[in-house]
Amino acid sequence: GDGDDGAPDVFVIAYAKTPPRREEEEGLSAFVSDVPIKRPRFATVKSVNYLNNVLLAGDARRRGVDVGVFATEDGCVGEAPGANLAFLTADGTLVTPSREDVLAGITIARLKELAEKRENAAALAAVGVRRFDDTARVSPDVPLAARECMLVGSAVNVRGITSWNGTVVGDGRVGPATKLLARLLWRDMLAGTPRLERPIVF
Repeated sequence: GDGDDGAPDVFVIAYAKTPPRREEEEGLSAFVSDVPIKRPRFATVKSVNYLNNVLLAGDARRRGVDVGVFATEDGCVGEAPGANLAFLTADGTLVTPSREDVLAGITIARLKELAEKRENAAALAAVGVRRFDDTARVSPDVPLAARECMLVGSAVNVRGITSWNGTVVGDGRVGPATKLLARLLWRDMLAGTPRLERPIVF
């Protein structure tokens, strides 16, 4: 809205951000931190309280790791600061933690829509993606056994995670599914899709 003098009091700055080529090719390192995740009641609320995220990012920086990950109260995989996580399992399921404990990200929701579009099915099957599951409790063993791990969010698009708690993920390189999903999402952004086909209910 306008301030008392009629001047706007909200400013938005938009700019193109290109990740370093090292991260695109070699991927990111991630670890599960002991910084507590927001309680479920607050995890599903979009707010400006980023204290936990700041603490987690600081923990990752101190450890020399790219991405810190929250664990849920029952020890399952949660989310990263400002981004969701997805894992491609051996049976071709692209699984992401359920929204009970993590913020329902708009980017991961759109990625699900793209993954379920008929016109993308053949390309996704060629890189091993057969279905999308956003209802699961993701155990700590899932990332270690995954063929690919990825970070998904509006600030990062889709980025490969190639090291999890010091263990190499898959073959240690950003995988073909991660690269394809990143391309699908980027093309979708450039096309200017006006809204989610299935709005998120918070």
